[in-house]
Amino acid sequence: MTPTMAPAAALARLQAGNRRFTADPERRGAPGGSWLQRAGTQAPFAAVLGCADSRVPVERVFDQGFGELFVVRVAGNIAGPTQVGSVEYGVRHLGIRLVVVLGHSGCGAVDATVATLDYVPAPLSSDFVSIVDEIRPAAVAAQEAVPKATREELVRIVVRRNAEAAAARLRVAAGLEPLVSAGQVLVTPAEYSLETGVVEFSPPPLLDSRHPH
Repeated sequence: MTPTMAPAAALARLQAGNRRFTADPERRGAPGGSWLQRAGTQAPFAAVLGCADSRVPVERVFDQGFGELFVVRVAGNIAGPTQVGSVEYGVRHLGIRLVVVLGHSGCGAVDATVATLDYVPAPLSSDFVSIVDEIRPAAVAAQEAVPKATREELVRIVVRRNAEAAAARLRVAAGLEPLVSAGQVLVTPAEYSLETGVVEFSPPPLLDSRHPH
């Protein structure tokens, strides 16, 4: 584990960063324009359910700026009730028509889940177990499908399966299923590579051309 920063030092670093950020109201962070230009009503064109991992800053991964993405982040990019509800808000109230579930290589939450299958895991709190429980069905299915896989191989497989499972869960959520079935909303899994920076999308179902909006 790398050395940690003391709380006071970490807070001071954040405060200094925000002072730099607000010093130039017209400062552009990405193609979306400045924070001041986007301070009014939001109209993001896509929602992303991603992992909380600090190495996967969603807006930077997709080179998008303020107001362009509606981002929900949680360890393991799981689709629990609060995540589903957040995505539903983006779709129902903001008019979003594309939802991406973004997994990533080397996911710690996935690795912790795989460790519970055959290895002796570190003690987990009930709160973290709630995340593991969401990922575990994908891990069990992967182990059954590839029983001789190493732990590293299983993690790679489960990262993909977990994103697919979360996407499937979103598609059938009560607030989203009618729009998905009508071809008005596309929910697709994807995987970000920490090593290359590339996002690979799983082949998505084609949108129904009768429902373009």
